[in-house]
Amino acid sequence: MKAFTLTLLAVTLARMLCAAEPKSISTSPDGKYSIAVEQDEQLGLVFRWWQLQPEHLLLQIKSSYQPASPNDTSARVDTEAAQVHWSSDSRFVAIDEYNLRFKGAVFAATLTAPEKAEQLNIPLGDIVKVAGERWARFRLYVGTGWLADGGLSLTLVGSAFADKIAGEERIEGDIGYDIVVKPVQALVITSLRGNAE
Repeated sequence: MKAFTLTLLAVTLARMLCAAEPKSISTSPDGKYSIAVEQDEQLGLVFRWWQLQPEHLLLQIKSSYQPASPNDTSARVDTEAAQVHWSSDSRFVAIDEYNLRFKGAVFAATLTAPEKAEQLNIPLGDIVKVAGERWARFRLYVGTGWLADGGLSLTLVGSAFADKIAGEERIEGDIGYDIVVKPVQALVITSLRGNAE
């Protein structure tokens, strides 16, 4: 029984150590940068933008998925399932978190100096307002990614409340909008149009 307990403890400890190791989830087109998922003592699970040679941390962004308990590994799995979209010149990156029932977020960042990067503010409130829907729920996604003109293609998808029928509000099926934002100090909306199914 004692040997079984020690083996079980060793396996559990090995799993915890493996889960805590940094995991690279994407490398830039030029091979100079990577995005890794790591555990930070203060912030929890973070996306870290690394310069590879010489190794240097450029930026970290807190994941919206965080463990509910010390033994919860699902948040890390969901964070590592993010899709990373680089611009062709590797100056911009967008991280589209795994979608779990409209949870998750999109983050964008840019290089501002040879060894420095900063997060770009995605104007989600403005996007939602310009779309003009009464949203019941919605989620922003990366569309086709970074465009040749420097814009970022995004898609807003969700369900909105329709007009009241017989005194009750009903929810329309999924509706969506294609959006392009461009970095100008922050990301600004340059186009937004409904996408027909």
